[in-house]
Amino acid sequence: MAAGFNINRFRGALQGGGARPNLFQVSVAGNDMGEEFSYMCKGASLPGTDIGSIDVPYFGRTIKVPGNRTYPEWTATVINDEDFIVHQRVINWLENINSTQPNLQTGQLGQSSALLSDITIDQKRRDGTSVKEVSLKNAWPSSLAAIDLAWDSNDAIEEFTVTFQYDWWEVIST
Repeated sequence: MAAGFNINRFRGALQGGGARPNLFQVSVAGNDMGEEFSYMCKGASLPGTDIGSIDVPYFGRTIKVPGNRTYPEWTATVINDEDFIVHQRVINWLENINSTQPNLQTGQLGQSSALLSDITIDQKRRDGTSVKEVSLKNAWPSSLAAIDLAWDSNDAIEEFTVTFQYDWWEVIST
């Protein structure tokens, strides 16, 4: 057996059984999304990031130079309540960004509660304490997905997804 491969070392590396993807909370700061979003956010992710590659020709070869960092859009899945509270708040947020009538921005860019908010994703340990918090900076919803309706959807609760754009993310705590 190769050195270093040992079941006990593997177990020790898991420290407490490993991180659990179902222990998280998402909150939106400075916006009227409120606690409802935290409770109703069924699915989310810790965001990723990419660093682009710049191809530079040199003596008949191409070398790769690190480029700029980009942050892909972020999506949350939300459980819909009968009063559509979170759904309507997302619609209101979208309306502040660009109203349907008369196609104007009604919120002011300087007012973060009107257009931009920070979103915090808090990954929890099994004892409920935070293990990692990530903040999406200057986030805003860019897409509100349709809610599927069907007569054969017994014993199900409606869900919808919201896609957010943001400037960057940073780790608040680890």
